[in-house]
Amino acid sequence: NDKNKLGLTYDQESYCGCPFGVTAGVTPDAASDRRFPLQRFVSADWTSPVTNRLLLEASGIHRVERWGNMHLQTGKGEAGNAFLSFNASALAIFRRILTWVIRLTPIGSGALLGNAIVRYGWQSLSALGSFAFAVYLGLALVLFVVYPLLLLANGLSPRRFFAAAWPAIQLGFVSRSSIATLPVTEDAVERRLGVPRAYSAFAVPFAATTKMDGCAAIYPAISALFVAQYYGLALHATDYLLIVAVSVLGSAATAGLTGAVVMLTLTLSTLGLPLEGAGLLLAIDPILDMGRTAINVAGQALVPTLVAKRAGLLADAPTQDVLPEAAPAA
Repeated sequence: NDKNKLGLTYDQESYCGCPFGVTAGVTPDAASDRRFPLQRFVSADWTSPVTNRLLLEASGIHRVERWGNMHLQTGKGEAGNAFLSFNASALAIFRRILTWVIRLTPIGSGALLGNAIVRYGWQSLSALGSFAFAVYLGLALVLFVVYPLLLLANGLSPRRFFAAAWPAIQLGFVSRSSIATLPVTEDAVERRLGVPRAYSAFAVPFAATTKMDGCAAIYPAISALFVAQYYGLALHATDYLLIVAVSVLGSAATAGLTGAVVMLTLTLSTLGLPLEGAGLLLAIDPILDMGRTAINVAGQALVPTLVAKRAGLLADAPTQDVLPEAAPAA
């Protein structure tokens, strides 16, 4: 099987065949020479459009191959065998290309970091550190202050909500993709928070493309302030109103994949700020994207829960899957 030769495997039980189902595999032959260590896969820059495109294409070909194996392997003649052979060959080619992209990504990332240090200097990098701290501070305020207040205002327990949604939040943090986290989010909303499937099946996928508190609200606003201060430009009251309008209206244009370049460039161009600031912020974007996606996923679980509560649709979720039940009094 070609997948064992490449060091990459597609988890047959992964959710929806999404890019998160791509895992680093070490075969018995490859275990000795360590040709594809796991840390190289983890350190890959998933914001690269080339990497994301290859992941999606390989995932789609893999899905077609699985479908073809199920429906054509029972004996459909030469046409069916040719179709299966074509898909198997295409999948092997894309996996080989993806392997080399992932192997070379850490080298390219190191070169980009070195170039950033030479071009901007340590002073600019320290400013980026302050920017990253400000972004994570804003994300923490939304996650641990705003969301609990909304839950309490609707008569829900913040502790129970976070216990139920935490697996999805964690997966969003490491995968940096709301779409890749969607199956786990749906499971948490339906089975652990008690939202009926008839509603959550629509609300959660819809929120995965429109409920972007991290990427479309917090990050663009703080980024605009940082770029304006970095280039010594003043912002006025109308500029702050534009930031609010762009953050609200532009959230619908933010895809549930890695990165927030669309919202960042949209905000900077609307305010007339230099687009070169976007290139400066992209140097640390993977670090920020983890926190942004975690907030996005938390909000995508929060809103269906609140709406179901207000509409009287919220059922009692199985508490043994979320929190241990209190022992009966003696």
